[in-house]
Amino acid sequence: MQRDTAAQLAYCGIYCPVCSFRVACETGDRAHLLGMPAKYDPFKEGDLADCRCEGCKQDASCGPCAIKDCAQDRDLAHCGDCGDFPCEVLLAFQHDGIPHHFEAVQNLHQIRDGGIDRWLAEAARRAVCNVCGGRRSFYHRCRHG
Repeated sequence: MQRDTAAQLAYCGIYCPVCSFRVACETGDRAHLLGMPAKYDPFKEGDLADCRCEGCKQDASCGPCAIKDCAQDRDLAHCGDCGDFPCEVLLAFQHDGIPHHFEAVQNLHQIRDGGIDRWLAEAARRAVCNVCGGRRSFYHRCRHG
């Protein structure tokens, strides 16, 4: 399924196609869920055939989100478009101890510097193993790295 490229970037700056939950849902490969922090344990249960995630711009799979609410209220494509970037809420998210949250602000800086199309192309390249073509996610890499 072809997705709108803007929907591949969460408001916070996370690249949705490498979300371990999303990749597990799309591929049926539970290995992507094994290394996720305990905070995500509720997502690790159930039949993967029934799960789906279209990203935070399409649904609320990850639950309530102050970042999403703020960006939607301000009619922003992502937090990097905000005049208050990076705000305290986004910086707290970046430093909340969840490893994949740390890269969010850096991603948004890169988007602001080089444009979203260039950043998305590079992110898409990194999301796939260049040896076997397997999907990478935040907490799972193929055997090639």
